[in-house]
Amino acid sequence: MPADIARAVRWLETASLTMQDLNDTKAVRPALDALALRLDGKQAGANTIRRKRAVLHHLFEYAVELEELPSNPLHRIKWKVPKTTETVDPRVVVNPRQARELLIALTYVGKRQRNGKGRAGG
Repeated sequence: MPADIARAVRWLETASLTMQDLNDTKAVRPALDALALRLDGKQAGANTIRRKRAVLHHLFEYAVELEELPSNPLHRIKWKVPKTTETVDPRVVVNPRQARELLIALTYVGKRQRNGKGRAGG
């Protein structure tokens, strides 16, 4: 095994919890709380948190299947997805100039043709 890979494996072994530790809900709760954060420490979105929790749940279920854990520790923890404030991304909202242009464009939609028959464009 290359030296850099061996170093990474050693670090993982020392930084990781044992399977026995994972059976303790006191060790699992901080993991759930960490799921609610982005890498920059800010609150993650609700869908992201749900997706991450689902992955963690399936990992624990797999450990139970392999008989590494007696039961899924998430089943013993009362934890809800933290409420997040839904903010609108200003990059996807029209600005005042675009809104004016859209409203002006709407005045051209559905005008009657000059001969009074039907509507223009449809």
